[in-house]
Amino acid sequence: MTNYDKSLEKIESLAELYDYYGVLLTQKERLVIVKFVEEGLSAAEIAEDMRCSRQGIYDTLLRIEKKLNSFERKLGILKRDKLLLDYLQSVNNAFPEKEREEIKNLILKIGGDYSGS
Repeated sequence: MTNYDKSLEKIESLAELYDYYGVLLTQKERLVIVKFVEEGLSAAEIAEDMRCSRQGIYDTLLRIEKKLNSFERKLGILKRDKLLLDYLQSVNNAFPEKEREEIKNLILKIGGDYSGS
């Protein structure tokens, strides 16, 4: 592998999965994913910083991606939360003002983006 996919969509997906399942990664994997996703470093920059090969970083990124996707396939927590947020936002206007405020607070507590009226 000569180049890891660094598209915005891929980075956002990894960041989202990391937010949910990052604690299940090893310390080294967490360090690599943080440098890649949050700091925006390339594999070459991460390799230089960690004093290892660029290929080693590519392999680690692939392993991290597979692990995070495996956790989501098995546990489905991210998918469940997205469905819950979509549902709460769709039913929001059916409730009186007081309940809408409670739903808004619940959406924000879960970590969603509140776009209700």
